[in-house]
Amino acid sequence: MRFWCTFFLFLFALNVSLAAVDEDIERLEQSIHASEEKLHKMKAIQQQKATQIDVNHIQNTWLEKDYTRYPPNHYYNLFKLTPANELYDIEFHFWGQVDQNIFPDAYGLFINNGEADFAVLGQNTVQRYWLNIVRPTIEGQVLQFFNYFLNAGFGRNQIALYDAFVDINYYRLLGLQVGQQMSLVSGIENFINNFDYVSRAFTMQVSNAAMLAPDRQLGVVAHGSFGASGDEPYFRGLSLLGFDDMFSYQFGWLVDTPDNSVPAGSFDFLNSINLNQENDLNNMAFEARLFINPFIDKPATLLQHLGIGIAASLGHPSQQTGLPSLISVGQNPIYRYANFVIKNNETTNFTFNNVLANGVRNRIHPQMVWGYGAFGLLADWTQTTQQLVFSQNTQGGTPFIPPYDGPEKSVTQTNSANQISLIYNLTQEEFNLFHFIPNMPFHPFEKNAYGGWQLVFRLSGLNLDPSVFNDSSPYTLNNQQYTYYYFVDPRLSVQKANTWSIGFNWYWNQFLRISSEYDQTNFVGGCSTGAIDPISGQISGCLTNASTQAIVDSFSGLNSSTFLSSSQVLNRPVERIFMTRIQVQF
Repeated sequence: MRFWCTFFLFLFALNVSLAAVDEDIERLEQSIHASEEKLHKMKAIQQQKATQIDVNHIQNTWLEKDYTRYPPNHYYNLFKLTPANELYDIEFHFWGQVDQNIFPDAYGLFINNGEADFAVLGQNTVQRYWLNIVRPTIEGQVLQFFNYFLNAGFGRNQIALYDAFVDINYYRLLGLQVGQQMSLVSGIENFINNFDYVSRAFTMQVSNAAMLAPDRQLGVVAHGSFGASGDEPYFRGLSLLGFDDMFSYQFGWLVDTPDNSVPAGSFDFLNSINLNQENDLNNMAFEARLFINPFIDKPATLLQHLGIGIAASLGHPSQQTGLPSLISVGQNPIYRYANFVIKNNETTNFTFNNVLANGVRNRIHPQMVWGYGAFGLLADWTQTTQQLVFSQNTQGGTPFIPPYDGPEKSVTQTNSANQISLIYNLTQEEFNLFHFIPNMPFHPFEKNAYGGWQLVFRLSGLNLDPSVFNDSSPYTLNNQQYTYYYFVDPRLSVQKANTWSIGFNWYWNQFLRISSEYDQTNFVGGCSTGAIDPISGQISGCLTNASTQAIVDSFSGLNSSTFLSSSQVLNRPVERIFMTRIQVQF
């Protein structure tokens, strides 16, 4: 009986407790419901305020200050001087590269050693060491929106002034950059301060300059942007290009220097010769570039960092001389215009032959970048169309070859280049166009502190207009029949080149990088059956890409069989290069 009384009392107490719990749950549900309604109201108010802010932002975009909108720079600045009043500052930076290049199967080719092209004879493998880049930089600002930038180069035994400009970026919608600066139509790798490759694509800087565009030009560029933007800091000479803005534009009036050239200021102090084009204010070009990031305001989406752009230029050079040669990914000569002097050692006669740019020159350059997580992609295509004319004059009496006295020879030349690059950060740093900072800097005594690892792969192509190879003339000398090409000799210059590259980068920290890369290039044309080694008498394959002096003396016994009418075009041997680099940048 006592058991049952206790049992019923327990059930009664349990029922009361459950009823109380039910009441508590009901009150809790009511409280949650009220909180949810309050939260919805707060979100609606916040969204309304945000909309109002966006509207106000759009209304004030035309007067938005540019120099106040950038976050601090990710890179730690080692050398920066700022006075107490902060009216100006001055920064010192440095970019240096030491390279080792190994060329297997190089016998019979010409290899550039930084000073000149030399023939590879008596050996099959060539190792080349050089200070590829030595560039100190001085930059800073005055009153926050007057920015100055000076960048000089001392690599490869050359002195060059690459950048010297002032950028006024008070208003975001309209800024002005004046001085020597990067061309708006140069390859996209020229714009990116990441430098993931040891080599460069044919659309870009495979030499000291851009291949199918000028590298630097002197002039004035108006620039601006509007719409949403990312969180990149301000980089002088780069931020105006709009890689971090929804919409950007640049319009320039610049000296129309030829492809693969830099304006005056580059000098080889050992050979005492000017390497690059003089600034000629009579040859000017209008350049324009537009770039959009249509999804930059969609964070954490697949297409947030998709950027698409196009650049173009229009110029009209007049009797522009000194059209530069083109070189391979390995920095070796593969294409040259028929600009040389033919001399007769017996009679001291000289015949000057020149190919000049004279007429309309236009360029077009579509481009694209994309990044998602640790993966990045760069792609661009560039084309140059220009008018070439042939010029000849003779000094010293009777011409060494029959002079040309017909109507002016001219040809329209259209060259193009392309590239696509894939970049993957193995250590999962987010891909960034402007910088690479390892998640864990390298430290040999710390766990997982192995720095940043990056894998790169690229395809690049160069297509040179075959019409310049069509115009030639036969002539006889010492009872030998020769063929002279007025514009470009296909026995000396390639018609096409296609390169694939794979590389690995090891970033110890934001200042030090060690890189290894392999490049392989296949060519069409550029050699001949007459390319005979003058020392051994054996066919070496490509002793035709000689320096100017070798071509000058060719009719006095050196390699003259190259120019015989019986000398037929061959493909230049495959260029294979193993590259390593140590880069320091701060």
